[in-house]
Amino acid sequence: MDLVGIQYKLEEKIGRKVDLIEKRSIENSHNWIRRKNILETAIIIYESGQILSA
Repeated sequence: MDLVGIQYKLEEKIGRKVDLIEKRSIENSHNWIRRKNILETAIIIYESGQILSA
């Protein structure tokens, strides 16, 4: 499933608007304040076929 498909499914499940972005896009961001904040507060909820607890 692509990023748009995942976004659609999440919005459908939680009934709210969802924004998704790839981690490397954040890591390459020129806005260091936003980059630092996002990377420090990000919570992985799904990775490599495994469900992880937050």
